[in-house]
Amino acid sequence: MKGVSSAPGDYVYFKSQVPLHKIPIGTKQWRYYDFGPKTVPPLICIPGIAGTADVYYKQIMALSMKGYRVISVDIPRVWNYHEWIQAFEKFLDTIDVHHVHLYGTSLGGFLAQLFAHHRPRRVKSLVLSNTYLDTRTFAAAMPWAPFVSWTPSFLLKRYVLTGIRDGPHEPFIADSVDFAVSQVETLSKDDLASRLTLTVDAASVGSLLLSDSSITIMDTNDYCAIPQHLKDELTERYPEARRAYLKTGGDFPFLSRPDEVNLHLQLHLRRVGVEPRPEVVKSTSKGGTDGTDGSSQSKKKTDEEKDDNNNNMHQGSGSSSSDQSPTFPESSGSSNDPPLPTDTVHLLSSSMDNFVLVQLAAPDSETLHENRGTLIGSGSGFSFSSINPKPKIRVGVWWDLDNKPPASFPPYDAAVKLRTAASSFGSVKLMAAYANRHAFSYVPLEVREQRKDRKLLNQLENKGLVKPPEPYFCGVCDRRFYANEKLINHFKQIHETENQKRMRQIESSKGHQRVRLVAKYSMKIEKYKRAARNILTPKEGYGLADELKRAGFWVKMVSDKPEAADKALKEHLVEMMDKREVECVVLVSDDSDYAGILWEAKERCLRTVVIGDSNEGALKRVADVAYSWKEVVMGKAKKEVEKVVGKWNDRDVLKKLEWSYDPALEKERGGSCGVWDYEFDCDDDGELIENGTEVEIGDGGDWWKIDNEDSVGSSRPCR
Repeated sequence: MKGVSSAPGDYVYFKSQVPLHKIPIGTKQWRYYDFGPKTVPPLICIPGIAGTADVYYKQIMALSMKGYRVISVDIPRVWNYHEWIQAFEKFLDTIDVHHVHLYGTSLGGFLAQLFAHHRPRRVKSLVLSNTYLDTRTFAAAMPWAPFVSWTPSFLLKRYVLTGIRDGPHEPFIADSVDFAVSQVETLSKDDLASRLTLTVDAASVGSLLLSDSSITIMDTNDYCAIPQHLKDELTERYPEARRAYLKTGGDFPFLSRPDEVNLHLQLHLRRVGVEPRPEVVKSTSKGGTDGTDGSSQSKKKTDEEKDDNNNNMHQGSGSSSSDQSPTFPESSGSSNDPPLPTDTVHLLSSSMDNFVLVQLAAPDSETLHENRGTLIGSGSGFSFSSINPKPKIRVGVWWDLDNKPPASFPPYDAAVKLRTAASSFGSVKLMAAYANRHAFSYVPLEVREQRKDRKLLNQLENKGLVKPPEPYFCGVCDRRFYANEKLINHFKQIHETENQKRMRQIESSKGHQRVRLVAKYSMKIEKYKRAARNILTPKEGYGLADELKRAGFWVKMVSDKPEAADKALKEHLVEMMDKREVECVVLVSDDSDYAGILWEAKERCLRTVVIGDSNEGALKRVADVAYSWKEVVMGKAKKEVEKVVGKWNDRDVLKKLEWSYDPALEKERGGSCGVWDYEFDCDDDGELIENGTEVEIGDGGDWWKIDNEDSVGSSRPCR
């Protein structure tokens, strides 16, 4: 690590002001910084492979001075994701924190998503930067992962540092790389080995109960160690998440672009309801001691100081002083300017002491009616305009895999496109798929052809007519074979038998013994799974359930009884309608038996959407709108969302204007049905006589028009 003399000046000041905590929790040693008011829900920062708790020192200093509590942690020595979840939960219990907001970059973002998936009640929001959803890409690029625990420290550091882009950088990015490299030098061999093991450990993020509106994706547009297709998968998984793009910043934007990152974090915390306590920070600094609120000292402020502060706060943009930031007028109902949606953030000035932040976005049908919000900060205070977005429709997706498996599209791609299409109509709250075991036996045509070719090649290899250019390696013991069938027989006879013994031993144990065995065999089981995935041919299905779960679906396998999947899906749908959990039903099926449940949904005034390849059928006649799989993949649903939502809004307005005659209601108002309260006669001159009084029949205009505004109150109201 660099010496103190060569360390950045602000980092030296940070080390002198913020204490480093080290606490042992069980067998794990936790190293973290905790700074800011203890009454504020904390923002916990989790670094990547090449990071420590020190890399977020700029965020700790800036946000804590604004009244936020920031905790930056080191990733402890954990060797699998189950161990990470348990260790992090114990850490939160130890520091007495129950609900958290997580900010993770790279590996830290992946760990934050896993914790939010397994402990949804504790995570209130996520900020994800340059991260991913699964580890398959990294596992494929690191074939020597089983030997990482025996690899020397200098080789592990060299491998980690090769992921950082080398070459000429601008000064701020170069400084961030230097600081990150200095932090890597402080990591031990076990720390690096555990982090690399987490990177290649087979795991993926499932469906989160956390709403997409509580997630912010903050990425850099120049370059990053995370492949672009992994970042695109993250964006597709959370289509309604807020996006904050940094033009430049490299792999460590929190170090190279701290002002912009801090502003995005402040905006995220404000949006999810975290209220800062800057007065506690001010009084603490005046008191001279940490942990005291200093309220008695803050009350001694004179009226003259308060008047001066008020005058400074109310100075307009017309001041000639150069250190006054220009302010933007807040939107009002009478303004002629179109409202600005709030999906991304554009930074007008990145100075921490004097900045203006305006929320902007590309036009979108769901945000055209949102109010424009401005965030104005000058000196030590903030001024937020009210942002009251129109609540979105709650959407639920039900997929009948028993009747309509994705025959023409890859399962994962079809599921992602389906979620994107459903999110066009509102906020997706539920995605469920139902099928029996026969539906999960789906195998694509290309895979079936490959298996036929593989079978023929095995026969030629066994006869010695064909020799492979490279031997077949066993993924567990690294033994080499020159015939694929010999490798398969070896794997089944030895490794599969050993794995079955381990699983039986775990299943027969209980309590602490079970936990100990799971921790003992976890590495071996994961190693066996990775090897079996490439060697053994799947007997049932082609990973359909896993692919749908990876896309965020909740998959339910029902019994083999006839219509079992239909019955389970209908019961679930009726339950959600009874609880009023959804306002829009998206049904993926071609089975006309669901027409009745769609009629019931329409009677409950719910919006209905059907997706299937059948051009004509009862479902598409009943539903409000229908799409084929081809239209979903091409994005037609997202293109037509304005038209569809407009029709739904018009229908709602017409329903509110409907009026029907109700005798009971008329009787309550004192009227009589079919009987006139007055007697009318007509004389010879054509004048109307009402109870002996002449009433002139003049040219009063059309009968359906109201003469004046006073007569509006006398008209009969709608039911």
